[in-house]
Amino acid sequence: METILGLLERKNLCFRSFNKLCFDFLAEIAKGETRGLEEFQRKRESLIKVLEQLEFEVNHCLREMGTDPAIAREERSRVEGFLREKDALVKSIVDLDLQILAHIDRIKDETIHKLQSLQSGRKTVNAYRSPLDSVEAAEGTKILDHEA
Repeated sequence: METILGLLERKNLCFRSFNKLCFDFLAEIAKGETRGLEEFQRKRESLIKVLEQLEFEVNHCLREMGTDPAIAREERSRVEGFLREKDALVKSIVDLDLQILAHIDRIKDETIHKLQSLQSGRKTVNAYRSPLDSVEAAEGTKILDHEA
């Protein structure tokens, strides 16, 4: 049982690290900073892999214990405490993720708007090109016959 308790404690440590990672990145992206996105994703994936491995180990230990393990009251209380903490951390992570996604959507929409404005500006500039520019462009492609 001590093995399971240790694994649950390690899982919650990973969840706390995951939560802090999300919290720190939210503060960064709320300011419009996206340079840390790749590092955030890399660390996030790494923590997910560790959590998956810990979950596998917990399940393996539970299978070895059998279907009716005798668990002391103190151990049961510790397990319940770890599970309550895990649930709170997961809820916090989901909330932070939703806020991060909202900021990413906002930044994406701003970028699309800037690109559309740039495209519109280019169309406007091209509409006011001088005829000389058109003649020079045509000469460059040998469309005009100079001897005519």
